[in-house]
Amino acid sequence: MKRIFLLLIVIAIKCVAYPQNYSGQYNNQTNNVIINNQPVIERVQYVEKYRTVYVDKPQPKRYARTLSEPVCLLGSIWVYVADLGDFKSQYDAKDILNRLNAVGSHGRNNWRIPSPSELAVMEQNADKIGLGDGIYMATSHKNGILRPVSTGASIEQQNAMRDYERQKSEEERRRLEAERQRINAEKNARRNAQQNIINTGQGISDGVGLIWATKNVGASSLYEKGNILVNYNPTQMWRLPSKQELQDFVKQATLTQQPYNGYLRKIYTHNGISIIGGRYLTKDGYYDVGTNDGLSGTQGYVRLVQDIE
Repeated sequence: MKRIFLLLIVIAIKCVAYPQNYSGQYNNQTNNVIINNQPVIERVQYVEKYRTVYVDKPQPKRYARTLSEPVCLLGSIWVYVADLGDFKSQYDAKDILNRLNAVGSHGRNNWRIPSPSELAVMEQNADKIGLGDGIYMATSHKNGILRPVSTGASIEQQNAMRDYERQKSEEERRRLEAERQRINAEKNARRNAQQNIINTGQGISDGVGLIWATKNVGASSLYEKGNILVNYNPTQMWRLPSKQELQDFVKQATLTQQPYNGYLRKIYTHNGISIIGGRYLTKDGYYDVGTNDGLSGTQGYVRLVQDIE
């Protein structure tokens, strides 16, 4: 009876220590933990390399496999179809990446080593992309199994973008050429119009860069002061001269004086253009030719000019 009682106690203790459907052991040689006959491999190394393995939860062994085509994660991370070797340095890994990109493997020429955050996403999708149980390389450490990623445009997308840029460049070239032709046509038209103005005696070139009107606007003769209307609006290519243009004309002009209503009137002549001394309206305000005075008022001579094309 005593032996039977002791046997029952031993059986009860074994049932408490090792419940059904659970067994665990530790292998000192490989540093592996076996839980329910499922290996949990190198737990410390996995933590260091961005994989967290919980020794109190069974984790089935992962087997690396080759995919039929790259897989896209999070809409932007393309993962290569297979592991490309376990490398001891990133230099060796980049050598094979260069060869992949040179041939445009799977339609892409920008395969590279994943970043730590990209590797974390890959680990979360390990079964989907066929990762094995090894330690995978990231840009933050030098060695490991290489599974390349790509986040750039595919070769097809790059070619489409280049075609688009070439098309836009050609359209811009045609637009610029059409604009150049339009400008040249307008210049030729203005040159012809200016030559006609000179030929018909409506304007005289000063030989510097301006065509001057042959008479004052708003005055019935060279010596009359005209009224300047508020709604003054020069037509064609004519415009008001600047004060500086009037000053430059006076500097190079020849001064003569002629009697007029009992006093002498100054006349400045250059290249057949005659301007009488007095107040002129310019685009900078009024300017008194011969005295360098800026005057205010609502009356004065107007002598239009236009730029020679």
